[in-house]
Amino acid sequence: MRILIVSSSGEEINPTLEYMDENWEKISFSEYKKGNLTVFPLVTGYASIFMPYALAKFHGIEDIDYAIFAGLAAGTTRIVEIGQTVNVGRDILGDVGIEESDGTFKDLFKLKFHEPTRFPFFKGEIFNEDIINPLKLRVVKNISVNTIPGTFETIEEINKRYHAEIVTTNGAAFAYSCRMLDVKYLQLRTIYRYLEPTTIINREKEFAIRNLNKELMKLIEELNYLSRGIS
Repeated sequence: MRILIVSSSGEEINPTLEYMDENWEKISFSEYKKGNLTVFPLVTGYASIFMPYALAKFHGIEDIDYAIFAGLAAGTTRIVEIGQTVNVGRDILGDVGIEESDGTFKDLFKLKFHEPTRFPFFKGEIFNEDIINPLKLRVVKNISVNTIPGTFETIEEINKRYHAEIVTTNGAAFAYSCRMLDVKYLQLRTIYRYLEPTTIINREKEFAIRNLNKELMKLIEELNYLSRGIS
């Protein structure tokens, strides 16, 4: 089994890489092996435009069994807790469209720039049809935006429009790229703050990264166990 571990930054998956440095066979700077499982880490950068290029140019992408994104997210509701890791089942583009003079927003589907049921979309959302959940994590909906809202007005508007549990900058780009490349994928996100007017005190980044990597390492070891049955 060949697994691609994708993240926006090295910081977010560094504990897992350190764990594999000590416990796995390191084939190269970007390849680890244990039993029948081979893991390739890939850091793409935060902006959504980096994602499609990074995945499409990854050598051997067509042979990847699962691409796993591991990163942080902002929670839009207290249903998800700070430090909780979730499994993204649906993604939506949150700010691709036009703001009218009266302040209303029309996305590319309402503008009829793109059909809401054209692959890989269904009713304007990208569903992970091959999702697995061996860790029994909460499955959530993600809104992807280029600019994280930071005022009461913009936060209220995006929450009212999409009713999702988390917000990221590149989750939808990851899901879209994987669906278009025909690569099965998982998207793990750990909540490090709530979507509210931005302040320093509401960030728990280090705590979230620790929890993210605990779940990521458990997932990798679970996949390693499952891969033993693959010849």
